[in-house]
Amino acid sequence: DDHLTVLGALALAGDVLITGKKDDVRILRTTPDGTAQILTVDLTKADLLLSPNFYLKQGDVVIVNPTRAKANSASVGTLDSFYLSAVSVIASVVSTIIVLLVK
Repeated sequence: DDHLTVLGALALAGDVLITGKKDDVRILRTTPDGTAQILTVDLTKADLLLSPNFYLKQGDVVIVNPTRAKANSASVGTLDSFYLSAVSVIASVVSTIIVLLVK
């Protein structure tokens, strides 16, 4: 589409999740001279429709940053699962040794 907007791109992607920051959406754009630009748009403001960044250009990448709660919850799960796995392996080894000693 020649006239794809930020809202249209997000709709094609499945909309913004509740864990996405609607006031901090980034557009990564490469200029004709090869430099990269990071543009910020606020989907909660009505003046978005008048913004020069409302219409996307060829090669633009739209990024919706996660809310702080989502970002924090993502970093907790990996260590918790590692420790749970380690405790499970240790418990299995100890119970196997106990069974062998009792026989």
